[in-house]
Amino acid sequence: MVEELNTTRSLLSDALDRYLDACLTIQQYHLEKRSLTDVPPELSPHVESEDRLTTELEGKLRKAKAAMRWSRNCSPSLVPIHKLPSDLLAHIFLLVVNLQSGLDWSGSPEVLAHVCSRWREVALQFPLLWRFISLPFTGSVETPQVDRAAFFASHAHPLHLYIRLNPGNRIFTTDNLDYPKAFAGTIAPHIRSLEVTSVTVNDFMERYQRSFLAAYFAQCKSGALEFLTLSHQEADPILFDITTDLPEYMESSCKALITGNLDQSLAPVTVLRATGLYPIWTSKAYHGLVELRLSRGGSSYYGGISISEKHLRGILVASPALRILEYSIAIVEVRSNRTPVPLDHLESLNVLEMPSAQLGIFWRLLAPGSKPIQLAIHNDDSAFLHLLQNEGGRSFFARSNVTSIYAKSLGYTCLSLLPDLCPHLKTLVLDGLAVALSYRWPTLETQIDSCTPHTQLEKLAIVGGFVDNDALPKLVDKFPALRNLSLWRCIYFPEFRAVQSGDTSNLVSTYLHVEVVDQDPVHDWEVFADRP
Repeated sequence: MVEELNTTRSLLSDALDRYLDACLTIQQYHLEKRSLTDVPPELSPHVESEDRLTTELEGKLRKAKAAMRWSRNCSPSLVPIHKLPSDLLAHIFLLVVNLQSGLDWSGSPEVLAHVCSRWREVALQFPLLWRFISLPFTGSVETPQVDRAAFFASHAHPLHLYIRLNPGNRIFTTDNLDYPKAFAGTIAPHIRSLEVTSVTVNDFMERYQRSFLAAYFAQCKSGALEFLTLSHQEADPILFDITTDLPEYMESSCKALITGNLDQSLAPVTVLRATGLYPIWTSKAYHGLVELRLSRGGSSYYGGISISEKHLRGILVASPALRILEYSIAIVEVRSNRTPVPLDHLESLNVLEMPSAQLGIFWRLLAPGSKPIQLAIHNDDSAFLHLLQNEGGRSFFARSNVTSIYAKSLGYTCLSLLPDLCPHLKTLVLDGLAVALSYRWPTLETQIDSCTPHTQLEKLAIVGGFVDNDALPKLVDKFPALRNLSLWRCIYFPEFRAVQSGDTSNLVSTYLHVEVVDQDPVHDWEVFADRP
């Protein structure tokens, strides 16, 4: 058998070489003729028949290749996926599930469990696969949907559950109104993460009482809930609590939804992410947090959601162990109290969406400790430069140990202030910076030359900027301790094309590593949110 394989392989190889030479000779013959009329007519039928023959040969070679690959899968030196140990196969399944994105991130386990009996056995015995359950916030939750969710929950046992509530299509009917209540009561003590995403104002204000969320809160007096994500992107923000009596400063800017007292249900939460939909500012949901993200969502900054300085101080004081803070809500009723709130554990601060006009008020409230801080900022107008230069901005940076900054649209004038404001800065990501003398006005070279050197910076990344080989070396010279330079989605001038690795060869040295990366340099920064 092996001898036959070796003999036929040798004959096939020789025959293919001769056949290829013959085909190339015919091709060359046609190329040398001045016109098609010079080609003998009897040659055309042979060319057409050979075209059909090569197609048949391709099919035979594919069959031979498939046979050899199938045989290779039976080799003791290789382990095909269906023969992997169950625990390893299960973790491959988990990797696939975790890579899923979009609203329906709970469907993968079902697909995996229907491939074959072996995969089904492995999937059903691996609880980590079944933790994620998607349900409609409102809509016709029929028995099959509840049964499916119950199936997931039973196979996830004894692990905690991650529930996502998506927008529904139809309101509940009387016949199926009890289904979500019964199911919520069964799984409520086991829910670790609850996410309400893209739900409309109409759903909340008119259909909340018939939603899974209301059923969950009614059944859950205390439980395992740690992660709570609430979001909608419409213009009208919503606060929910035991009353519709909002603070006077909020009466005309948002809606109130009566939900009953949720303090007992929300007290265990340690990670709260709210955009457009918020627990009332005095809720226990804001107590004991390690991560808080309050974003204004689809509402405009002026006339949208707001919070008084008194209430914001209360929230910050109630979570002294806060590690991650993202904030962009308007602060009103500013007080004369200038004492900042101690946040000794703060490590990440994101104020990208906050206008400069209010950033000074917000920074005045914070007193980070000595821990290294990741900071995300946005130079949205000319007031930002003044903010960095005034006493409030300098005071904030003086009491903060900022070591990493993501800066969007930061100009060279602001860049020159960083060495003084952040003497311990090690990593700097500049989004939208022009580092190309051939791109902008003639003063760009002067701006770079006038930048204050930063002797501590070790990593620099430029994201979505314009670069060339004249300006980039000048900028790099401003950071004598720089060891790593990354470029992501940058445009190279003057060719106006994507930057390639060879474009930066003149910067490579013994001390500096330069790389054109294919992933956002801040993809793993805690300052930006990902799934709990």
